[in-house]
Amino acid sequence: EMSTPEPISVHPCYQYCLHGVCSLIDGRPSCSCFSPYDGQRCDLVQASPHPAAFDKVKELESNCTVGGGSFFGHFILFSTFGALTSLLVLLLLCLFVKKHTNRSHQKTQAAHISTQKFDIKVSSISP
Repeated sequence: EMSTPEPISVHPCYQYCLHGVCSLIDGRPSCSCFSPYDGQRCDLVQASPHPAAFDKVKELESNCTVGGGSFFGHFILFSTFGALTSLLVLLLLCLFVKKHTNRSHQKTQAAHISTQKFDIKVSSISP
């Protein structure tokens, strides 16, 4: 017997308010609009005595979507990248030094062991 698939439910606030914050009141979506927006879904622009205010909102919106271009944001990003790169280089340097130190130590031990064997052989041949 085939069962009927359940319909996919979407939250009533999903993409409801265009320029505001959505909340449910009595099970219905309701918007609290950002200035200078108005309307049931924050899709209308209020007439402002200061038209520069709307330009500022548009500028802030574009900064958020494009990345802002703030000096502080770039400073943090590049500082973090530089610190991580420095740590990686330091780690690789430590591994390199450790590997080559162990290799030269092993060669020294091998040479010491071979000279001990040689001394034993020489002393056993001598009267």
